[in-house]
Amino acid sequence: MIGRPAFDLRGQDGTTGGGAGQDGGNGGQGGKGKPAQLDWSGFCKAGAGAGGNGGVGGNAGQGGDGGHGGHGGKLSIYAPQAVINKYLKSFYITVDGGR
Repeated sequence: MIGRPAFDLRGQDGTTGGGAGQDGGNGGQGGKGKPAQLDWSGFCKAGAGAGGNGGVGGNAGQGGDGGHGGHGGKLSIYAPQAVINKYLKSFYITVDGGR
């Protein structure tokens, strides 16, 4: 083992959230129709008007959270003491957990 080795033992990143968002809420009620109109003798002058369209449904909910990142790794070096003493001053290691 020569030079300045680098050991990357970071934990893996979590996975993308897999849960689908919930359905959006129901749309609002449509407007009231207008009543029929009768003429002076009681006959229908104009029929009732149709109610308005219902409102647009609500937005769907957000998807589920992503998974947790993994734990960082562990490194064990078995070598003569002289080699270990040298490596204590000259190698780089990362053992952070994942995101």
